[in-house]
Amino acid sequence: MTGWTGCNELSGAVTRNNTELTFTDVAVTDHACTAETAEVQAAMLATLGTAVSYTIDHNQLTLIAPSGIGLDLKAA
Repeated sequence: MTGWTGCNELSGAVTRNNTELTFTDVAVTDHACTAETAEVQAAMLATLGTAVSYTIDHNQLTLIAPSGIGLDLKAA
């Protein structure tokens, strides 16, 4: 997978089963973030650091970690 945290490029591997996505080898570039983008990046990395449940609704992917932290991602 690839993505953008708001201040850094994001990459890693993802595997899927019927109910979960598991992200491994998650890495980000090392650019300085503003306080706001650092908070977003931290939430993204916290969510992608474990197996997460997921739902797909049209162009929206929702990820929920066991901790309750989640992400709503929309395809552009």
